Amino acid sequence: MAHLRFHLLQDPDEFADRVRDFLVVHEAEHSLLFGILSNLSSGWAYGADSGGGPVLALVEEGAGIAAVGVCTPPRNLVISRSATVEAVGALAGGLSGLRLAVCGSAPLSPALARRLPAVTGRLPVVRYGTTESGLNISNICDEPRSGTVGVPLPGELVAFPRQIERAS
Repeated sequence: MAHLRFHLLQDPDEFADRVRDFLVVHEAEHSLLFGILSNLSSGWAYGADSGGGPVLALVEEGAGIAAVGVCTPPRNLVISRSATVEAVGALAGGLSGLRLAVCGSAPLSPALARRLPAVTGRLPVVRYGTTESGLNISNICDEPRSGTVGVPLPGELVAFPRQIERAS
């Protein structure tokens, strides 16, 4: 395995230029990151009220990007799809003090769920929502579980349609 290198950048435009090609490969899963980077590039001052600016982190492996993380205080860290679980570990190690890991844009496989606590120090909280409705379902932050997206949040009514059998 190639050596993993952790980097923190200050300039949102430089950061976007460095990570854009990596994020575009799985564009639909990275729409939140693209939105945040677009706002940062246009001068949006995330975190100004909290006294902190954005945290723009990336992990390189060989000649390419292996993982990307963006945090806009006081909000949580958003992590890209990762090339390897070790890349997430390098990101978490570089961002010491990680208090919460969240999975939401893509399903968390059971195999990855078993490996993540060793590299991030905790099991991610799995959540579900849509762009149109926002966050609807979540595991409890203090009791993360794998294999489920959690329970409906207060005030949310969630229904699961019956599976429709299709003719071959």
